[in-house]
Amino acid sequence: NVSSYMKNVQSIIDNAPDDVTIIPGHGPLATKDDLKRFLKLVKESTDYIQEQIDAGKDKKAIQEAGLPSKWDEAGTGFINTTRWIHIVYDSFTR
Repeated sequence: NVSSYMKNVQSIIDNAPDDVTIIPGHGPLATKDDLKRFLKLVKESTDYIQEQIDAGKDKKAIQEAGLPSKWDEAGTGFINTTRWIHIVYDSFTR
């Protein structure tokens, strides 16, 4: 569930010291500021996908269109764009 995921990330931001080193499951070590940027990306992309759902688009149509180019770099990691849309779509429609 993406909403719970965002709450968990926000909880880490709220409770971790400012100088924390974050060891992600994938990728390089990160800082609290990195985690804040990540949460912003998750929130914005999730909002965008929700807007597409609200506009009546199905999962396949959203996946085929992809996400705006400002998130291109984020869609090349462990969870690619198609998979992220799948995760978010299913979180909101089930």
